[in-house]
Formats: sequence, C-alpha cells, structure tokens
Amino acid sequence: KSTIIRMAQDYHQLLNSMVTSSVQTVNQLQKVICSETVKKHQLYIISTYTTEPIMPALEISLSQFGYFCELIHGLYNQVVQELMNMESFLYSKGNGGNFLLIRLEDIGRDSKYSTFEKQKEQLLTYKNMLLDGLKQYSQYGHKPLWVVLSPPSTQVIFEKNKRELLHSVSEELSEFAKLLNNITLIEETAVQSHYFIPAIEDQFANQAGHIPYSEDYNAALGFTVAKHYDNHHHTPKKAIIVDCDNTLWRGIVGEVDDIEIPSFFQTFQRELKELSKQGILIA
Repeated sequence: KSTIIRMAQDYHQLLNSMVTSSVQTVNQLQKVICSETVKKHQLYIISTYTTEPIMPALEISLSQFGYFCELIHGLYNQVVQELMNMESFLYSKGNGGNFLLIRLEDIGRDSKYSTFEKQKEQLLTYKNMLLDGLKQYSQYGHKPLWVVLSPPSTQVIFEKNKRELLHSVSEELSEFAKLLNNITLIEETAVQSHYFIPAIEDQFANQAGHIPYSEDYNAALGFTVAKHYDNHHHTPKKAIIVDCDNTLWRGIVGEVDDIEIPSFFQTFQRELKELSKQGILIA
C-alpha cells in the first residue's frame, strides 16, 4: 500500500514539474521525483584516514540505487571520540546511516612510540575504547551503523608481529559486532573479494595526505558502502536463476568436445556457492 501511495505522489510531482517546464532532461526529472529522498537520507562518514577520494564513486553508486543522499564528513580521525559523545551527529535521528572507516594501523600513526610493545599497548587501549563506544551506540543510536575495516599496508603484511596483532584485533571486533543491535561490520577483505583491483595502495598519496588507497580501490570501496546501504533498505533477493552454457563455464554443452572453466568462471561459481550457504536459492 505504501509503495502505491508513494508512486502516486511521485507521479503527481512529475506531472507538476513537466507542466511547469516542458523542456527537462531525464536526470532533472529524476531529481524531482527523489526530492523528498534528498532531504531524508544523510550518510555520516568518519574515518581514521582521508576519505574524500571515495565520495565521487559513493555518490554515483547511491544515485544509481535511487538515493540522492547528503554525504557528511565527521572530524578527521575522531572515530572513538564521536562514538563516545552522545551529542555527536552519529546519534541524530532521521533517515540515513553512519559509516566508520577504520584502518587499524592508523592508530598511533603519528605517535612518538617506536617500539612494538608501546604500539601494541596503544592499539589495545584504542580497541577497548572502540568496543565501549560501539556498545553504547547499540543502546542509544538511532540509525544503522556500519564499521568498515580497511586493509593494512604491504609494509604491515611483512611485519609478522604487527600483522598478527592487527588480525587479532580485527577478529575481536568482528565477533563483538555480531552481538550488537543496529551495527554491521564489513570485513577488510570485502572489497578485494568482489572486485579485481590491480593495486590497492597509493604510497605517495598516503605520505602526502594520508590517502592510503588507489583510485581503483577507492571507487570499489565507494560502491561497497553504497551497496550495503541499499541492502539495508530492501528485502534481499531470495533466489538467483543462472544459465549454464557460457555462464557457469565457457562453451555450449553438445557443441564442443571439452568444456573450459577459466578462473573468472570459477570465481563466479564460488560466489554462487557462498550465496547458497547464506540461504539464497540457486536455480
């Protein structure tokens, strides 16, 4: 019923706009229809690093999903502070959502501490504060909140002690988030597992402006954030129907002697298996 009422309201707005101005582009008419959505959906983004480069992809993706959101930046590297402050915009009411983009190795990035033990102590202290903040938000926050864990740098991957420490903290955050209401954690591998990204890092941009990721990764991250927001507002798909020939494998059964299954077909099949494990019917 609500969908029919909304459709009638949109149609009425569209007719009024066309009568007022007969020469308009499709994009202009689309903005007329979604004008109410623009006012209602606000995405608040806080990060431990500079996230402006993901905004173009995020805005385009949200638009393609039918949202015209106002994107609002929180203070730079103030994730825990905003979580603990119940006067923060994080705790505001209304339609929209909150995203915390966290790269754990950023904790203490500019610290004077150089020894691993001091860095470990600082990271564990931050983790405990973050857990307290998430618990508080699950009790008093009004909007859905996503915690996006961002992948570590290549340098960290080759430092065994630090790599294992970051992995341990990530695992603890992931398990803790499962116990909380209104909070979803996006794993640090979520972007790379769905998109082929030749180079994830941008070391020069990271040194110049704390922009750790490449343009390709930032674009994929923007789409991932938009997709999670869209999934929250729509009933998930219950079934996926796929063809077989030239979809699950290369070639047509009965017309060729050998069926080939190159790597990209294998990746697609693995994705379908994962979806099946989540309860989606594959036909």
